[in-house]
Amino acid sequence: MIVDKKIRFEVKLHGETIDAEIQTWRDSQGKVSGCFEFYDLESGGEYTYAEGGLWFEEDRDGLTLVDYDGVYELPMFILEKLSDEFGVNVEEHLDI
Repeated sequence: MIVDKKIRFEVKLHGETIDAEIQTWRDSQGKVSGCFEFYDLESGGEYTYAEGGLWFEEDRDGLTLVDYDGVYELPMFILEKLSDEFGVNVEEHLDI
């Protein structure tokens, strides 16, 4: 589980290059929160743009993503990075 981290990355989505950023932190009360932002590089976010908050619960097994806002459904590339780079359990949000 990694807290107080920020990553920036690019992905291809429907033929467009998307610039994305995810950040997590621990607030003054010890709770872990975060945010995300992504946009298409070609138009500078004119065609594709989203940002929002991320909320987590923490237990002995680590962090679990429990809520988010800003989009109807988090894109798979955000969920994958949360899991792979931050060690967050995102299973509840996978529509498999």
